[in-house]
Amino acid sequence: MEVRHRFLTFLSFIVLMNLVGGFTTTTANPTDDLRKKKNELSNLRKEIKAYDRKIQDAMEKERASLSLLDALDRQMVLIRRFVSQLKREQSLIGEAIDRTRDSIAFLQARLQTLENDYASYVRSVYMHGRINTVGVPPLPSAYNELAIRIHYLRRLSEQHHIDMNEIRQVQSQLNAQRILLAEKLEENNRIITEKSHEETKLTSRISERKMIIEQLRKNQKIWRQELARKQKAEKALERKIAELIERERIKKEQKLAERVREKTLKPGSLELFPSSSTSAGSFKRGTLPWPVSNGTISSRFGWHTHPELRTLTQNTGIDIAVPPGTDVHAVADGEVAAIWWLPSFGTLIILSHGDGFRTVYAHLSDVFVTEGNHVKQGQTIGRSGESVSGSTLHFELWKDREKQDPEAWLMNR
Repeated sequence: MEVRHRFLTFLSFIVLMNLVGGFTTTTANPTDDLRKKKNELSNLRKEIKAYDRKIQDAMEKERASLSLLDALDRQMVLIRRFVSQLKREQSLIGEAIDRTRDSIAFLQARLQTLENDYASYVRSVYMHGRINTVGVPPLPSAYNELAIRIHYLRRLSEQHHIDMNEIRQVQSQLNAQRILLAEKLEENNRIITEKSHEETKLTSRISERKMIIEQLRKNQKIWRQELARKQKAEKALERKIAELIERERIKKEQKLAERVREKTLKPGSLELFPSSSTSAGSFKRGTLPWPVSNGTISSRFGWHTHPELRTLTQNTGIDIAVPPGTDVHAVADGEVAAIWWLPSFGTLIILSHGDGFRTVYAHLSDVFVTEGNHVKQGQTIGRSGESVSGSTLHFELWKDREKQDPEAWLMNR
């Protein structure tokens, strides 16, 4: 019985060490994630503060300008990303708090068991007394019984030392876990406060931006500046598309060369640039779903007379009038090739769909994906925003380097 008790005690001690060690091990990766998130948050704080200064400088020079609008747009993007990061950090800390509480509950239960075992040991000693073996005369008739009792008490004493050491170790670990829990709870409260502050700031910036847009719309000079900015932005977008095409070409070449080296295919057995299987088959004229569930086209693809300036302007996509905050959906399966910001276009997403097809979603107020993500047709990738030209989603469709008329590819409705 005594040997079995020692074995069970030893086994529970090993389980305890593994479990508590498991809490330490399992928190290693989350701790690394938290450290990485903290660095990202620190950088975002610096960028947000930098735009605070730019916004203040712009406001001191003139009440409303496109540069002020740009600064507000860029800062709002950063604040949204910052709040999103805070939410992720809060989630990681919440998981760490749950693990720590589980650890505390286990250690408390183990400590209670050890203390109960020790109390039983003390009662046993009190009831049986301690035997002093020095000078005990030999009693042949009772020698075996006496030797067994002396051995029993000696083993009890050894077990007493083992139990006391384990109790002290568990108490130490329990105290450490309680300190850790207090730190995590404090950090969680700090994040809640900071997140609330940034959300309030974002609400304030949104209001400021609306007022600035209203002022800018009344100024014909601003319209001319915006038109020039848009033309520059269109050229920048063309260069971005060309860059993505070149990047994809190099990537395909590298993959093919690697497969040839691995001798998984014979050179020349496949075309040099095999078509991507992402969703190229989905691109048939008149079959694609719309990027927003409602809304009307406020500006079609091609050349138009500007309503304010009465000059001829080109629209490289279509503008769909929708309320601010409307969900924006991917029109086909694909990969997030770029998340970008451009004057006049604001925040935009470029999706690559394979076989040279790409779609562009601009004037976004929120983005729900990151570069490299794979998205499904109909997946919400962001929300629409508002620009000088109105509350619209700007949508473009490209085949290689050629701009397409999106209406020709979207379903009739």
